[in-house]
Amino acid sequence: MHIETDNNTGITMKLRVQWFEPCVYELQFLSYVMSGKNTTGGTEKPKFPPIRSRIIETAENYYISLSMMEGEKNESRDTIWKIE
Repeated sequence: MHIETDNNTGITMKLRVQWFEPCVYELQFLSYVMSGKNTTGGTEKPKFPPIRSRIIETAENYYISLSMMEGEKNESRDTIWKIE
Protein backbone atom coordinates (compact mmCIF):
# COMPACT_ATOMS: atom_id res chain seq x y z
CA MET A 1 0.00 0.00 0.00
CA HIS A 2 1.12 3.53 -0.83
CA ILE A 3 -0.12 6.48 1.27
CA GLU A 4 0.19 10.09 0.09
CA THR A 5 -0.69 13.28 1.94
CA ASP A 6 -1.06 16.66 0.25
CA ASN A 7 0.16 19.15 2.86
CA ASN A 8 -1.69 22.00 1.13
CA THR A 9 -5.15 20.37 1.15
CA GLY A 10 -4.83 17.88 4.00
CA ILE A 11 -6.10 15.07 1.75
CA THR A 12 -4.54 11.66 2.37
CA MET A 13 -4.93 9.03 -0.35
CA LYS A 14 -4.43 5.28 -0.05
CA LEU A 15 -3.30 3.52 -3.21
CA ARG A 16 -2.39 -0.05 -4.14
CA VAL A 17 1.07 -0.47 -5.68
CA GLN A 18 1.78 -3.02 -8.39
CA TRP A 19 5.40 -3.36 -9.54
CA PHE A 20 6.08 -4.38 -13.15
CA GLU A 21 9.86 -3.86 -13.25
CA PRO A 22 12.40 -2.65 -10.65
CA CYS A 23 11.69 0.99 -11.59
CA VAL A 24 8.16 0.78 -13.06
CA TYR A 25 5.00 0.63 -10.95
CA GLU A 26 1.30 1.43 -11.11
CA LEU A 27 -0.83 3.09 -8.43
CA GLN A 28 -4.52 2.20 -8.16
CA PHE A 29 -6.83 4.36 -6.04
CA LEU A 30 -8.34 2.71 -2.93
CA SER A 31 -9.67 5.52 -0.72
CA TYR A 32 -9.01 8.99 0.60
CA VAL A 33 -9.38 10.87 3.86
CA MET A 34 -10.26 14.56 3.99
CA SER A 35 -10.23 16.50 7.29
CA GLY A 36 -9.97 13.28 9.30
CA LYS A 37 -13.10 11.72 7.74
CA ASN A 38 -12.82 8.69 5.47
CA THR A 39 -14.89 9.75 2.48
CA THR A 40 -14.91 6.43 0.63
CA GLY A 41 -14.76 3.86 3.39
CA GLY A 42 -12.71 1.72 1.03
CA THR A 43 -15.92 0.26 -0.43
CA GLU A 44 -16.61 2.47 -3.44
CA LYS A 45 -15.17 1.88 -6.91
CA PRO A 46 -11.97 3.81 -7.64
CA LYS A 47 -12.54 7.44 -8.54
CA PHE A 48 -9.26 7.86 -10.40
CA PRO A 49 -7.75 5.85 -13.27
CA PRO A 50 -4.50 3.98 -12.55
CA ILE A 51 -1.26 5.94 -12.75
CA ARG A 52 1.82 4.25 -14.28
CA SER A 53 5.19 5.63 -13.09
CA ARG A 54 8.80 5.07 -14.12
CA ILE A 55 11.59 6.06 -11.72
CA ILE A 56 14.31 7.87 -13.67
CA GLU A 57 16.59 9.11 -10.88
CA THR A 58 17.19 8.23 -7.23
CA ALA A 59 18.94 9.90 -4.31
CA GLU A 60 19.17 9.30 -0.57
CA ASN A 61 15.92 11.07 0.38
CA TYR A 62 13.95 11.30 -2.86
CA TYR A 63 13.36 9.92 -6.33
CA ILE A 64 12.21 11.48 -9.59
CA SER A 65 9.60 9.76 -11.71
CA LEU A 66 7.72 10.21 -14.95
CA SER A 67 4.02 9.35 -14.56
CA MET A 68 1.02 9.03 -16.83
CA MET A 69 -2.61 8.49 -15.89
CA GLU A 70 -4.38 5.75 -17.85
CA GLY A 71 -6.10 7.25 -20.90
CA GLU A 72 -3.93 10.40 -20.92
CA LYS A 73 -1.24 11.34 -23.44
CA ASN A 74 0.96 13.65 -21.34
CA GLU A 75 3.53 12.55 -18.76
CA SER A 76 4.20 14.50 -15.58
CA ARG A 77 7.55 14.68 -13.82
CA ASP A 78 7.46 14.46 -10.02
CA THR A 79 9.92 14.45 -7.15
CA ILE A 80 8.85 12.11 -4.35
CA TRP A 81 10.44 12.86 -0.96
CA LYS A 82 11.02 10.30 1.78
CA ILE A 83 9.55 11.44 5.10
CA GLU A 84 10.54 9.71 8.31
